[in-house]
Amino acid sequence: MEKERKYKRLTMKEREDISRLLSQGYSQNEIAGRLNRHKSTISREIAGRGFTTKSYRANLAHKRSKKQASSRKKGKKK
Repeated sequence: MEKERKYKRLTMKEREDISRLLSQGYSQNEIAGRLNRHKSTISREIAGRGFTTKSYRANLAHKRSKKQASSRKKGKKK
């Protein structure tokens, strides 16, 4: 039986790798393979933070992700 993989947020280093690889002309698919992430994770990271493949900046993306994570509703307290 294969263990289900838990979701893990992108790290700052992974975001820097995405930025560097995009600037070197790698496709989102190729970046996903290099980072061992699903291609949709890379696509959502770029588009979901308001960037294009040419404008992606790791530092700004990391700040935006922290802000979005902190603004999410918390679960009910028991």
